[in-house]
Amino acid sequence: MNSEKFETTVEILKEMAFTATETQRRALEEAISALYDYEKMQEISLDLAFENDELINKSRWIPVSERLPEDGELVLFSTKTDRVFEGRYFDDSTDHQWYSFRDECFAWNNVVTAWQPLPEPYKERGEQNE
Repeated sequence: MNSEKFETTVEILKEMAFTATETQRRALEEAISALYDYEKMQEISLDLAFENDELINKSRWIPVSERLPEDGELVLFSTKTDRVFEGRYFDDSTDHQWYSFRDECFAWNNVVTAWQPLPEPYKERGEQNE
């Protein structure tokens, strides 16, 4: 329900309460309360949907043809041989090199197909972001 319709509905219910019996008045108050709860749940749902979209975008593979990471950025990168490496991207202005420290190997853009930023480190619930 959009905000204008919501406010209009609440106002109509409040006006009806002036001429209602005590039982009807309680029922109208419960209906108004339920509408406010519904409105709040809609806001929460929208917030969660935006957060979900944000998380999906952060964890998706980005084709190298679409965009390259920042020079020196630590990322995951995938190759044409279906292997995934953790390493850094280096823009040396000629070959765009990718280096995996763990595997001690280089790869070049003609081998790397996609990349993604590393996820944020795990934090316990309630732990503040520092």
